Amino acid sequence: MNENNICVIEQEQNISDGNIKVFVEQKNKSVPFMTFFNLSNSIVGTGVISLAKAVEDSGVALGITLTFISAVIGSFASYLLILCSRKSNENSYPKMVKKILGKKSYILAIICNFLLPFLMCIAYGLVIHENIAMVFEYLSENYLFR
Repeated sequence: MNENNICVIEQEQNISDGNIKVFVEQKNKSVPFMTFFNLSNSIVGTGVISLAKAVEDSGVALGITLTFISAVIGSFASYLLILCSRKSNENSYPKMVKKILGKKSYILAIICNFLLPFLMCIAYGLVIHENIAMVFEYLSENYLFR
């Protein structure tokens, strides 16, 4: 039995015939909707911080056009990921890459899976650092030291 599967054995109430039902369910299921939601969540989470400034700098028409183009590219990338996942019969991105593109690409996928959240944490840390400094400066001038 695969380690990702668990067995639940349940005895029926009617003890006289002694039937036992076995249910097998996947522990870590990943469905295309969850994958799309997680990808969209990470894109929106990082993009919402700088979207207003980008639209202000580029202009409304170009900003909306580039946002739409980014949405189309992101949707197509999600479609390709779901398609590859179904064809390779894998639920994990690195395992899917290993099955389709080989071991070197698998190692690159693992490195990228580590670097993306690591670099996002650094970016969020820098944003928080700048904002916290402004908040404390404002508080110290107006409320803390009168």
